[in-house]
Amino acid sequence: MYKETPPPSWPESNRPRTGWSRFEDKLFEQALVVFPEELPDRWRRIAGELPGRSPVEVREHYEALVHDVSEIDSGRVELPSYADESAEGGLAEGWDPAGQISFGSKPKHGDVERKKGTPWTEEEHRYFVVQTSNVCSRDSVLVPVLVVLK
Repeated sequence: MYKETPPPSWPESNRPRTGWSRFEDKLFEQALVVFPEELPDRWRRIAGELPGRSPVEVREHYEALVHDVSEIDSGRVELPSYADESAEGGLAEGWDPAGQISFGSKPKHGDVERKKGTPWTEEEHRYFVVQTSNVCSRDSVLVPVLVVLK
């Protein structure tokens, strides 16, 4: 991961804000996963993970994100196609996209849509339901294993 810090001469409270950097967005996404919606002080805690950001800024950024996702999901906004993100100005080398939050976006232009799998039989579905109900009570980490085994 790369480090992005303001010049030391700027006090945090006077630092000009021109939007969110990629680095801040990544920290924000990670904090959304760590601090669930049920926490009464969620925005304060997330802001604590983002130096220089207030709880109000964090909440507003979240609301803007939810609005953007809603617009994309409704089809009113098309997903942009990005040039190679490893180029200058893109993501840092070694960045792993596996930790990203996915909103189930449609394939980008030029992407091949995945083949549809074979539907489960009624018997397989019953087996899965029984096994997940048994496993979920003990260890929910095993649920994806059951799906992969299909």
